[in-house]
Amino acid sequence: MFENQNDATKFTVVKDFVYEFLIDVTKDGFQRSFREEQNEMTLSVLNLLELMLLFGMYQTGEEISALVTVLLEILHGTSDVTTRDEE
Repeated sequence: MFENQNDATKFTVVKDFVYEFLIDVTKDGFQRSFREEQNEMTLSVLNLLELMLLFGMYQTGEEISALVTVLLEILHGTSDVTTRDEE
């Protein structure tokens, strides 16, 4: 995909941001549907991640495994809340 290793490392900052953002989303163990701006940002980061995956920016099993783990935590919605009163 990349011409050389330098091309691949140019996206390290973006990859780190995506991963750390997703980790931050899961830190409370649940999501809040009433936080519209946060949810829109999360959707934008997930869309970015999708494009990065499609363009082959994640190439090792270790990278993909770490992403799958955090994505499964986000998708597990049994503890999610829809109102402030549920917190």
